[in-house]
Amino acid sequence: MACARTASLLGDHFKENQARSALDGEVLTLRASSGPLAGLVIQAEWRNQRLNLRLCAPNAAMTSRLERERRQLQVLLCTDLAVQVFIEVHHAR
Repeated sequence: MACARTASLLGDHFKENQARSALDGEVLTLRASSGPLAGLVIQAEWRNQRLNLRLCAPNAAMTSRLERERRQLQVLLCTDLAVQVFIEVHHAR
């Protein structure tokens, strides 16, 4: 019985790692089309057990605001998601 349980756990672990590997390096791009964040482009990438977020603001004012809040947002996401999160802020030109 213990062997079957171990095999099941190993199989689950393998499936989870296989799913993570399939996502590793893939980029999801989202663009806010309305509201106060209209024009903001967010690129999310899972790489090496870390969530990388690239925020590309459409104007200087939003870029400044995001840069001011970047560190706090990074800490909150790390805590809430229980993964390492890195955020970059860029200004679209």
